[in-house]
Amino acid sequence: MNIVKATLLSIPASCYIRAMRPLLLACLTVLTMAAAELPYVATGRIRMFKLLPDGSRELVSTSQTIDARDASGNRYRKQSNGTRESITLWLKASGELYLIHPARQSKQLLGTQPHAPGVLPDVKASGSDSINGIPCLRLTRDNSFTCISQEYGGLTLHSESSLPIDSQPYLTIIELTGLRHGEVPPPSWFQLP
Repeated sequence: MNIVKATLLSIPASCYIRAMRPLLLACLTVLTMAAAELPYVATGRIRMFKLLPDGSRELVSTSQTIDARDASGNRYRKQSNGTRESITLWLKASGELYLIHPARQSKQLLGTQPHAPGVLPDVKASGSDSINGIPCLRLTRDNSFTCISQEYGGLTLHSESSLPIDSQPYLTIIELTGLRHGEVPPPSWFQLP
């Protein structure tokens, strides 16, 4: 289940999902449902760095993400690192959350929930912020911070988290690279294979 949750969060699961699970679950989750669920399409980037003893960073992996919400409130997230691709799809009408592997044309029902995934109860906002002019709630925990937009249903605008993996320190940065407010995503994104 940890691997599935990591895929949902578009974070390299093999490295650090157990250590970061509480904060990472909050990164993609919905704090509050937007009053008017206007559609959007957002692009993002996830970069993982090894922190070297001299203070420099060595890029370990990069993934591209696409997040979208249609006018019905359905949620879509696609992550691609150049060799693998996965999609998570939450269908508002049924509450079903799916993990889709496009290359295999397979789907896995992860569960049913009446609302888009919610924030863990022990993760509290430590303040507010603004990323590229978009208001967000700032969440902090240990060596990590995340800014999540309520307006866009829990969309991660920026996140930085560091932790050791096999005694080696790593830094993961999640960045929003583009947001097209009001853009209607293709209906095919919300169809199951």
